[in-house]
Amino acid sequence: MSSLIPEHIVNTQTRWQQRLSEDSELSDAWNNVLKMMYKGSIPSLEGAAKLILQMEWCDGLSTWIELDNTDTPLIRDSIHLEERSLHAFVLLRSRHDILSSSKQTWFHLVEEHIDWGQMAVLAASLPSLGEIPEWLLEDLVLGSTQEVCIPLSQTEHLYMQRYPVIQALFEAIVGENPSVCLGQTNPVDSLSWYEALHFCNQLSDAMGYACVYQFLDNGTIQVDDDADGYHLPTPNQWTLAAKHLSPQTQFAGDNELWKVGIYDSDASDSVGRHASTPGGLYDMSGNIWEWCWDADSNLDPLYAPRKGGSWASMEQACRIDVISSRLKTFISPTQGLRLCRHERGNQEKPSSNHNDGWDW
Repeated sequence: MSSLIPEHIVNTQTRWQQRLSEDSELSDAWNNVLKMMYKGSIPSLEGAAKLILQMEWCDGLSTWIELDNTDTPLIRDSIHLEERSLHAFVLLRSRHDILSSSKQTWFHLVEEHIDWGQMAVLAASLPSLGEIPEWLLEDLVLGSTQEVCIPLSQTEHLYMQRYPVIQALFEAIVGENPSVCLGQTNPVDSLSWYEALHFCNQLSDAMGYACVYQFLDNGTIQVDDDADGYHLPTPNQWTLAAKHLSPQTQFAGDNELWKVGIYDSDASDSVGRHASTPGGLYDMSGNIWEWCWDADSNLDPLYAPRKGGSWASMEQACRIDVISSRLKTFISPTQGLRLCRHERGNQEKPSSNHNDGWDW
């Protein structure tokens, strides 16, 4: 997948802006589409997408996207944070309808260049959205496994998932949802440390990776250091990821917690609704406590570490340098997980689209 913005996308965005500036009727009509969207209900969003397709205004959708020399499209920063999920939903709904039709638009040209997964997570986080529609589900589940590469050395890289494990992903793999704070794009909660390790292996199997953990009859857990599958980060790995490209901040991405995470609240929130770290990780401070693996995990039969704080935490608990511990059997609506992987080699490899062996 190319990491450069295709020239035809840039040209499409420019041409649409010129049309709006030269055609007042088109500009007024396009503003009416936006007014439909801002109602926030699913029928109004579906209606806006249908109108865009009928009027062949697909070029206008390209102007919502900020690619910034990456293959992962994001909603432009000029669009208010609380409205970006509306734009993401309409854009992806339009994409689905257009690619299912015989009309040729810029969507057909860009499909091989960009990955919609991260935008799908945003689109699925709409408060008014009930169950995730089928046309969004696959992009959402795979998008929620997208990773940020953190170099450990010239030949070793840590791949940390952008988001805590969400309920849609957990349910797609396990077939059930243990969470108390329900929401398909909310972090999965109420998992013990042991259940978190089992999920690492289950997701590794589903994605075609080698499992890291082996559960022995004597109650200990053997780690395969050569396996490329998912595992819980150590506290040091978690801290390294949280500080990646912003080593001086108190919280993951900023010195003001309200900008990057939810805390002192009544329940968890959809992932990705707050600002990310400069490296592209979301919700590392607040929202959900994240289980970790410690090198001495087999030596301590009772307790396991965790990082990040949660929606119920006070501000202090969400600081990057704070480490907590709980019983390995501990289950709580404030407790979840985020996974990572190791890869060794001479070159940094893209990983967000790895889905070998995925069976839909």
